[in-house]
Amino acid sequence: MDSIKFKDQLIKNNSLEIKIIPNSRKNNIISKDNKFIIEISQPAENNKANQELIRYLKKITGKEIKIIKGKTSKNKTIKIV
Repeated sequence: MDSIKFKDQLIKNNSLEIKIIPNSRKNNIISKDNKFIIEISQPAENNKANQELIRYLKKITGKEIKIIKGKTSKNKTIKIV
């Protein structure tokens, strides 16, 4: 359900601010207080979490995604390319 809401918001706005939680048990999207928290299964080292985030969001949205702000932070801005 949250992944559908996420996809709709991203397509509508073309970009979104998100927070990621790396090293989670599984990839998951959580909607909380009109913000999106994305749990990523990969650790935040050697760019693994960012690569997994992009791969996961492409699978969810069917669109190419780019991190435009926060590449080394848990708080990121992503955009449809």
